[in-house]
Amino acid sequence: MRVTLFCLLFAFSQACSISREKAFKCLLKDKCLSKVQIYRKTRLKSRLQSTYILAKEGSKYEKLFDDCDSDLSGCLDMADISASSTSCTRSCRWLKTIVDLTC
Repeated sequence: MRVTLFCLLFAFSQACSISREKAFKCLLKDKCLSKVQIYRKTRLKSRLQSTYILAKEGSKYEKLFDDCDSDLSGCLDMADISASSTSCTRSCRWLKTIVDLTC
């Protein structure tokens, strides 16, 4: 019982293998992408994975842009992601899904 509990605690305490910066670099490259461009880029590979991203972010990526578009320009770039480091956090599963879809 104790060993199982210890193993579970150890598994959940491990950090995500994908960094936030890597995931957004894969998604954005060095460009400034709008909601439509992000939608087109993520829907190309896997319908199931892109459906997961849309379920988390909203049909028009409202949550992503509300959290991460720091200068309110209507497009995301790496400067926005760096500037909004506290509000623009995503789960490990979300980061892995974005990397699978865009790298």
